[in-house]
Amino acid sequence: MTNFLAPGQCDRLLALALQGRERFVPAQVGPESSSRVDPEVRLTLEADSRTTQDFRPWFARKIRSLVPEVLTRLRMEGIGRYQLELGMRGYHTGGFYRAHRDAGAASHHSRKLSFVYFFHRQPRRFSGGDLLLYDTDTDTDAHSYGDFSRIVPLRNSIVFFPSACWHQVHSVQCETDDFGDGRWVVNGHVWQLGPDPAV
Repeated sequence: MTNFLAPGQCDRLLALALQGRERFVPAQVGPESSSRVDPEVRLTLEADSRTTQDFRPWFARKIRSLVPEVLTRLRMEGIGRYQLELGMRGYHTGGFYRAHRDAGAASHHSRKLSFVYFFHRQPRRFSGGDLLLYDTDTDTDAHSYGDFSRIVPLRNSIVFFPSACWHQVHSVQCETDDFGDGRWVVNGHVWQLGPDPAV
């Protein structure tokens, strides 16, 4: 989807990203019980909780308004109750994320729907950073690295896909060392919850 947010909201996210390098830490990989920073698998920065709290309320409302439509279009009806996970991440020169599934770990099996929202300075001051979505049979986990869709980061656009799909982020090359010139995203997941508790 293009033109996902109003222009002012997109600019607001970029301003939050530029508040300072100290608000970002190296992103980890793996389940919570054994998560770790592994630059051989993933090289990106993620915002701390202060930054997330600044945009979560209004960004989550926008996502929630679209979840029913997106689930229908992806033929993923039946999720029912869910909760949202949101994060802001920046990719700078050398940044990447190897092929993986967002629902790969046992502790993440309730992740059902993933999304990536792109925002950056205009004109764009980096190359690369394409999101590759590999053809995946989500029932058997069979996938092909030769068959994929390439999503070029387009400012103020968002892509939704099943969390069981294999995907990766190609390496980024920035034109300058300026912290703000990176590939910026808000990404997250829809986690399926259990049935309503008995009253």
